[in-house]
Amino acid sequence: MNWFKISGIVVAIFQYKLNSAMKNTVISLAAIAIIALSSCIKPKQKLEGKNLNALQDLVLGEMAMSDGNKQAGATGQSLQDSLGKSFNEMMSGCATLTITPWDTVTWPKTVTVDFGSANCIGTDGNWRRGKIIYTFSYWFRQPGTVVTANFDNFFLNDHQITGTITVLNTGRNAQNHLVYSYDYPNGLIYKPNNGGVVQWQSQREYEWAEGEASWLPHDDVWLVRGTADGVSSENVPFSFETLEDLNIKWGCKWVRSGRLKLTIQDIPDIIINYGTIPNCDPFAVVTFLGSDYNITLL
Repeated sequence: MNWFKISGIVVAIFQYKLNSAMKNTVISLAAIAIIALSSCIKPKQKLEGKNLNALQDLVLGEMAMSDGNKQAGATGQSLQDSLGKSFNEMMSGCATLTITPWDTVTWPKTVTVDFGSANCIGTDGNWRRGKIIYTFSYWFRQPGTVVTANFDNFFLNDHQITGTITVLNTGRNAQNHLVYSYDYPNGLIYKPNNGGVVQWQSQREYEWAEGEASWLPHDDVWLVRGTADGVSSENVPFSFETLEDLNIKWGCKWVRSGRLKLTIQDIPDIIINYGTIPNCDPFAVVTFLGSDYNITLL
């Protein structure tokens, strides 16, 4: 008997938007949320409600990390071009931005992004309220620049986000690509309606592989690598890591190539393979318990 009959696949899309100081770079990171197992699985590997909740909380943490990265990039761009067009377009009039001190020579600078006290929906479809307060050591594109982001009564889709995100422009690598590191070591996500608290930490690296020199976003390609782990609101540990760099291109909603490993307590690891040739398509392969499953991402 096949103990591990697959009964269904649920797909979640993590959407990233990293805005460099002179560009809008849309990053879409697609990942499998869970493979549901049939009733004839071995007891210790049977998917329980708390395991599914842990995957949902992993997705929630990714959304929070993604949004923090997105806001940091957008704010850095706005700082660079004095409240430039791309920030206003992305936030669709939701946020006001205050820069202190208002000049080009005094550093560090404090930049407050205020979404107001009532929910406002951005052009990316996310609801936000509250403030994110950034400190920039220098221009966002400048190697060595450090950006810290702190949340002041900030809510993303009615989930309160706390903690500190640190962004470091680490300069250029051996391929002469700009690289940014993102560190979120102490995140807490308070789910609405007393739904519990998700603990979250993540370390990422974004390598600007193509398109930096063109001043247009459409040819931008990013290589993303790193890890994330946390504890769900029901106290189930979870994590994921990149096994091969994720290749992300502006304008393509899917990961073009690379591999991820998802880990949840008490169930076997899940490997997601987006392929080795960068193509903009919704196809991926899930490896679970030694078997491969072709899937189509949403």
